Amino acid sequence: MKKILYYIIISILSCLIFACKERSGTNLRSDDTVKKETLTVNIGNQNKTLIFNFAPIEKLYDMRIWKKIRIKQKIKIGSINNETFFFPCRIRLDENDNIYVLDIKDYSVKMFNNQGKFIKKFGKEGQGPGELVNPFDFDVYPNGMVVILGVNDNKLVVFDNNNFIDIKTTLMPMRVCFKSTNEIITFQIFDPLNSTPLKSINIVDKKITDFQNLLSKKSFNGKDYGLLPFLFGDIHRYKLNNLVYVSAILGYVVVFDDNGKIKKVFKLLDKVVESITSKREIKDGELQMIAFPKQKEYLINSSNVFNDYLYTVSNQAKRKSNEFVIDVYSLSKGSYEYSFILNNKEKFIEGFFTDREIYIAQENTEVVVFEYSLID
Repeated sequence: MKKILYYIIISILSCLIFACKERSGTNLRSDDTVKKETLTVNIGNQNKTLIFNFAPIEKLYDMRIWKKIRIKQKIKIGSINNETFFFPCRIRLDENDNIYVLDIKDYSVKMFNNQGKFIKKFGKEGQGPGELVNPFDFDVYPNGMVVILGVNDNKLVVFDNNNFIDIKTTLMPMRVCFKSTNEIITFQIFDPLNSTPLKSINIVDKKITDFQNLLSKKSFNGKDYGLLPFLFGDIHRYKLNNLVYVSAILGYVVVFDDNGKIKKVFKLLDKVVESITSKREIKDGELQMIAFPKQKEYLINSSNVFNDYLYTVSNQAKRKSNEFVIDVYSLSKGSYEYSFILNNKEKFIEGFFTDREIYIAQENTEVVVFEYSLID
C-alpha cells in the first residue's frame, strides 16, 4: 500500500523537497503558559518550526517486552490460482466477525462470513454513482455499514445493505473511518495547517465539522507550505465515539474524545528514522514543498484497534525475512504493552489483529486467518 500511495502522490505533485528532523520536548510555547511538542523542518536550507497542539511527549519505553504465541491456521480465502482477489490489502470485521477485504484492483470491498464463504461485494470500477476509479481506504461499522474512500475520485461511497450514498470530499483525504452510523471521519495531509487534517462528515445532511487541529497555526511562523506528507498515518474508531490517529512516520498516537478534541498523546516504540533528517531537496524557482517519505522511513506497515488495544506491524524492527514484529499498546493507559513475532512464509501486505485471531492479506492474493493465544 505504501508504494501505491507514493505513486499517487507523485502523479499529483510535480516538485517536492524534503528534510525533516525530530526535536521532541523542545520548550517552545504556542502561548505564554503552555509548552508544545515541536518539529523542525528544513525547507530551502532554512529551519522552520512546526508546532503541535499538544504538550511535549516523552517516550517511556525503549526496549521490547517479548511474548510468545501459540498459533494455528483457521481458514484461507482466495488463491493465486483463482480470482477471488486481485490485490487484497486492508481488512476489517463487523460485530458478527464477518470479514471485509479491500481489493483495490477489483475496485471493491468483498465480504465473507467467519468461515470464509463469500457473501457479497461493495463498489465497482467507474465514475458513476456508487463507483470508484481509485479506492484507497475503507471502514466497516459494527452493524455492517461500509464506507469506501476514493483518493483521486475525491469522494466517499457509503453502503448500507442494498443502498448507497455518494459524498464528495475536498483536499483528497487518504484515510476514512466511521464515528457513528451517521458520521464519517476523513484524514487529509494536503493543507493541514489551514484546514485541520481530521474532519467529521454527517452522512444525512453532509455537514462538515472540524476536529481540533494537530498543528498550531503559529507553525512555520505563519507561512503555509501546503502538503505535509510526514503526517500520514491511520485513523481508527475507538470505543463509542472516540478516534485514534496513528502517525506512520513520526510515531505519535493521538486519541480524540467524542467532541473531536485531543484527549491523550503517546509515542510508538520505534525511533523516527534518521534518513528523515537528511537533506533531500529539489528546487524549482520559488516552489518549495516537502517531499513524501521513502518506504524505509515508515515506522509501521499497518495498524488497527480492537477493544482497548492498538496493534501495529513494525516496519523498523529487524528480523528474518519471514518474521514480522507485532507491537501492542493500551489506549486507555497510553502505553506500550508487549510484542510478539508472527512467522509467515508469505510476505503480507497488511494485517488485522484481535485478542484471539490474526487476519493477513498476502502478496500471493490470499487472505489467511489464524487463531492464536499468548503463552504465559
